[in-house]
Amino acid sequence: IFEAVGAQGTVVLDEESLHVDDLDLFDGDSGLRFAEDLEVSELKVGADLEREGDLGEVPPHAVHESNHLTDLYRRDETIQVKGNGYVQSPRFPNSYPRNLLLTWRLHSQENTRIQLVFDNQFGLEEAENDICRYDFVEVEDISETSTIIRGRWCGHKEVPPRIKSRTNQIKITFKSDDYFVAKPGFKIYYSLLEDFQPAAASETNW
Repeated sequence: IFEAVGAQGTVVLDEESLHVDDLDLFDGDSGLRFAEDLEVSELKVGADLEREGDLGEVPPHAVHESNHLTDLYRRDETIQVKGNGYVQSPRFPNSYPRNLLLTWRLHSQENTRIQLVFDNQFGLEEAENDICRYDFVEVEDISETSTIIRGRWCGHKEVPPRIKSRTNQIKITFKSDDYFVAKPGFKIYYSLLEDFQPAAASETNW
């Protein structure tokens, strides 16, 4: 079975072959239909999104061009944080797809911070020698002058800790390889903190 799964604009292709005469792809989460520019012979998925009813904002479309199904499917989304929300691995709380590289860039107003809280249901492919090499979720603090990795997590042993950004920007990256997957994946709740105080000079090397 060849499967195409959409999650907020991401197209994921599983299995090794597809033979069809006509195919419609639907984003199961948003109800959006991926239309146009589907060339199966080149395994190319590049799509415009057509609305079917009142679906709200159209998510960023996903593009993949490759002759190898082991290539990563990439998606980079920017989120303006004005209140509470969440991001999650595709299919959460079920097994996430393989070959993903998803990035969420969270921004809030100046003089605010962003808080991240992981759902208690957390599980990715296990680490190798205590290093998350294959499937992982990573959080980075972003500023105009530097990027600081706050942590990289995988496996099932513990839920990642609560994180407060040090500026008004934070980046979340999820990667899965082309081998083993796990469940439930992850779900991260974000919220706005408005009590931001600039760090003192002695604390700039956190």
